[in-house]
Amino acid sequence: MNFSNIKTPADLITQNDSAKSLLNLLEDISYEETLTVTKALVTRLKDFHQHMVDKGLEPDNDINPLGWACDHGKLESVLSILEEVE
Repeated sequence: MNFSNIKTPADLITQNDSAKSLLNLLEDISYEETLTVTKALVTRLKDFHQHMVDKGLEPDNDINPLGWACDHGKLESVLSILEEVE
């Protein structure tokens, strides 16, 4: 969800409808496809956390990279566990 595009409650409802539509699509895909989507989502989250770590290490930035790095490590662990799921 892109929060920068949300200015009103109606905008939020519209964004939520899009998310609900995507979730409904997941009900119709196979187990293997669900696992692939799950890995892709976790990878995207992990990459975002790495981006925030990098951004937090830049000079004159008020982002604390430690929390982002901790969660990045957790997401790497999740991906490792998902690789073992059959």
